[in-house]
Amino acid sequence: MYPYPKKATIVRDFIFMFLIIFVVLVFVGCAVAYKTHDYYAHETVNSLKEEHYRIDRTFHTETNFASYVLESLARQLVHDDYTHNPQKMATLLGSFHAGGKDNPFYELMWVNADLNVINTSKYGVLDVPYTVADRDHIKKALTAPWRAHIGRPIQGMQGEQWFLPISLGITDIQGVFIGVLTITFDIQELTHKMQSVIQKKGVNFAMYTNTLTFVTDSAQSDDSVTPLNEDILAKFYKAAEHTSDSEILSMPSIMRRHLSFALYQKSEYHPYLFCITYDYQYFNDEIISLLKARMMQILVLAGFLFILLWLIRTRLIYPIEHLSEVAKNIISGKGSSYMPRGGSLEIEQLGNYISKLSACIEEQKRVSHELKLKNQYLGRTKETVELLTRARSDFLCTTMHDIQKPLARVHQSILDMLDYEHRTPSYVEQVNEISVGVHHLNQMLEDIKFIARTEYNSLILRETVVHVNFALHRAVRQFHEIPAFRHVNVKIHSDEFMPSVLVDEDRFLHMLVNILCGAASHIVQGTSIEISAHIEFNKQISKELVIEIKYDAHHLFSTQDFGASKSADLSASRAALPVITSRVVHETICFALARMLASLYQGEVAIASSKNDMHKIFLRFSKNILIETMDNNIPLADEDA
Repeated sequence: MYPYPKKATIVRDFIFMFLIIFVVLVFVGCAVAYKTHDYYAHETVNSLKEEHYRIDRTFHTETNFASYVLESLARQLVHDDYTHNPQKMATLLGSFHAGGKDNPFYELMWVNADLNVINTSKYGVLDVPYTVADRDHIKKALTAPWRAHIGRPIQGMQGEQWFLPISLGITDIQGVFIGVLTITFDIQELTHKMQSVIQKKGVNFAMYTNTLTFVTDSAQSDDSVTPLNEDILAKFYKAAEHTSDSEILSMPSIMRRHLSFALYQKSEYHPYLFCITYDYQYFNDEIISLLKARMMQILVLAGFLFILLWLIRTRLIYPIEHLSEVAKNIISGKGSSYMPRGGSLEIEQLGNYISKLSACIEEQKRVSHELKLKNQYLGRTKETVELLTRARSDFLCTTMHDIQKPLARVHQSILDMLDYEHRTPSYVEQVNEISVGVHHLNQMLEDIKFIARTEYNSLILRETVVHVNFALHRAVRQFHEIPAFRHVNVKIHSDEFMPSVLVDEDRFLHMLVNILCGAASHIVQGTSIEISAHIEFNKQISKELVIEIKYDAHHLFSTQDFGASKSADLSASRAALPVITSRVVHETICFALARMLASLYQGEVAIASSKNDMHKIFLRFSKNILIETMDNNIPLADEDA
């Protein structure tokens, strides 16, 4: 179809997809067959239960009619006193048997008080009576008169037919037993009536007493019906022993289709048991007719899927294969203007995008190479700056130390001059001015050394995860290590569940200590510094970490005194970082260094005051440094200190 050859990978993919669809369709077909068979098997069991209800109802109707006839004749016999006149009784019974349009299969028998049959509707008065004292229905009628009792099947006098007897015990007005009136009907005719109410073709039944005495089955009315086999009969006896009302004896499965349905059911009206069977051949015919329709639907779906697979192969797989060749050539640097043919418009557009992507890749390679060279240059520059800064720091520290030595001797000389015996007030004033100048000069030298160390230390930034509450307590401890501030009381108030921050721990602590040092330089004696930390939401519904420091001061510093600034102006300031010393540095430098450290993390330092000389210093940090969830890849600060 196309001028380019087919590759084995595409064929292999197509065969693989074909096999997957084939296996799925086979699995779906098997599942549909199993589900259909299982569903219809249970529906068949339900229909067999309905057939049992019809059969049992028919049997109950016939026995009820026989009971009604017995009771009517018995009351007439007692009322007209026929029991003492055998001839009149024979005439009555014979007339009932002769008018047999409604009851052609009934036969009536009269059993006297001695339990001997002396009169029948067929033969009249018997010349030789015979006893029936051993029959179960006679015994039941004797013990419970005026109630119909169904007995076991009995064989006719000719030895060919079997009859089902129903007996009714009769007593006179005083309750004295008179005899038993028994009616029998042909089991074959009864079976024919019970078989006639069955609606489902292939359904047969067998009827037993509760003592497992066979009564009748469908073979009595249809010679083509096969009696129960030994396997079903054994299961039937076992179910009867369990005295269950209903039980499935046998049911065909998808793997054993030769089995017949067999259902054990107990009669709802009489002490009789039924075994309802259904020929598996009829069931198989119905299942096959159902599965043909289902399989046809699956075949139609399979045809649609194979057509779809063929379209995917010709309209999508082939163009993508050649599109990959084009992309491969472009990435390898060979380049190609050949675009796939036969595909959709989207695939052609994808080819154009790949061409543009190739240009972007080349540009990225060039930029990456330039960035690598610049990083190497910056690395060398950083090393050079570190060496120069360290050399300058060492030089300044050495120079300041050398200058401070003569200043110390000058200071000692000033002290000696103050001990001069002939000093005048003007002399003392001049000496004090010189002492103050030396003191300020010494402070300036210390500040220069301090800034030199700060510039060197600012080149290294080690960020770790630090908990805010831990940092506040540690900063207070370092603040109290300064001898001049050991007496200053600091109170910490913060939320119990504060997040952690990703900062350089030393610089974060230095910032807090510098703020505390600057505040302690102006605090009213006898008061305390209060520190609180909390999370605040700004107008943009964004989180901020706010650290608030409150104290009573002698006077208010302006924001320029300690370098307050906004994060936007300080984002690029990542240079000077403080180094904690054991002495009190000048408060202006404390605030300035704290401002520079806060700017490293886009922080903001602000001050506010009230009429009662309560000053507040606010440190605000954006959510960029907040750590909501602890990351295992971020090093933790040492909290054992």
